[in-house]
Amino acid sequence: MKKDYLKYLEVDPFGDFALIFAAIKHNLKVVEIPVRYREREYGSTNIRRFYHGLLLFKLAWIALKEFKF
Repeated sequence: MKKDYLKYLEVDPFGDFALIFAAIKHNLKVVEIPVRYREREYGSTNIRRFYHGLLLFKLAWIALKEFKF
Protein backbone atom coordinates (compact mmCIF):
# COMPACT_ATOMS: atom_id res chain seq x y z
CA MET A 1 0.00 0.00 0.00
CA LYS A 2 2.88 2.37 0.73
CA LYS A 3 4.17 2.16 -2.85
CA ASP A 4 0.66 2.97 -4.18
CA TYR A 5 0.43 5.97 -1.87
CA LEU A 6 3.87 7.19 -2.93
CA LYS A 7 3.00 6.72 -6.62
CA TYR A 8 0.03 9.09 -6.35
CA LEU A 9 1.85 11.45 -4.00
CA GLU A 10 4.32 12.27 -6.81
CA VAL A 11 1.48 13.87 -8.78
CA ASP A 12 -0.76 15.11 -5.94
CA PRO A 13 0.50 18.34 -4.34
CA PHE A 14 -1.79 18.04 -1.31
CA GLY A 15 -1.93 14.30 -0.58
CA ASP A 16 -5.75 14.08 -0.49
CA PHE A 17 -6.18 12.10 -3.67
CA ALA A 18 -3.16 9.94 -2.85
CA LEU A 19 -4.87 8.68 0.30
CA ILE A 20 -8.23 8.15 -1.41
CA PHE A 21 -6.78 6.39 -4.48
CA ALA A 22 -4.59 4.08 -2.40
CA ALA A 23 -7.58 3.17 -0.20
CA ILE A 24 -9.80 2.43 -3.21
CA LYS A 25 -7.06 0.36 -4.85
CA HIS A 26 -6.95 -1.84 -1.73
CA ASN A 27 -10.75 -2.12 -1.40
CA LEU A 28 -10.90 -0.10 1.81
CA LYS A 29 -13.98 1.89 2.78
CA VAL A 30 -14.05 5.57 1.88
CA VAL A 31 -16.51 7.84 3.69
CA GLU A 32 -17.26 11.54 3.54
CA ILE A 33 -16.75 13.63 6.63
CA PRO A 34 -17.95 17.24 6.54
CA VAL A 35 -15.27 19.83 7.23
CA ARG A 36 -15.98 23.42 8.22
CA TYR A 37 -13.36 25.83 7.00
CA ARG A 38 -12.72 29.15 8.68
CA GLU A 39 -10.93 32.25 7.51
CA ARG A 40 -7.20 32.29 8.18
CA GLU A 41 -6.18 34.21 11.27
CA TYR A 42 -2.70 34.97 9.97
CA GLY A 43 -0.60 34.65 6.82
CA SER A 44 -1.80 33.91 3.34
CA THR A 45 -2.49 30.71 1.43
CA ASN A 46 0.18 29.04 -0.67
CA ILE A 47 -2.40 27.57 -3.03
CA ARG A 48 -2.30 28.89 -6.59
CA ARG A 49 -5.88 28.49 -7.76
CA PHE A 50 -5.39 28.00 -11.48
CA TYR A 51 -2.24 25.88 -11.36
CA HIS A 52 -3.32 23.64 -8.48
CA GLY A 53 -6.84 23.46 -9.91
CA LEU A 54 -5.41 22.01 -13.12
CA LEU A 55 -3.38 19.50 -11.13
CA LEU A 56 -6.47 18.37 -9.22
CA PHE A 57 -8.38 18.06 -12.49
CA LYS A 58 -5.53 15.91 -13.83
CA LEU A 59 -5.81 13.66 -10.77
CA ALA A 60 -9.57 13.34 -11.25
CA TRP A 61 -8.91 12.32 -14.87
CA ILE A 62 -6.39 9.70 -13.72
CA ALA A 63 -8.96 8.32 -11.30
CA LEU A 64 -11.59 8.16 -14.03
CA LYS A 65 -9.27 6.20 -16.32
CA GLU A 66 -7.79 3.93 -13.67
CA PHE A 67 -10.87 3.09 -11.60
CA LYS A 68 -13.47 3.45 -14.37
CA PHE A 69 -16.10 5.20 -12.21
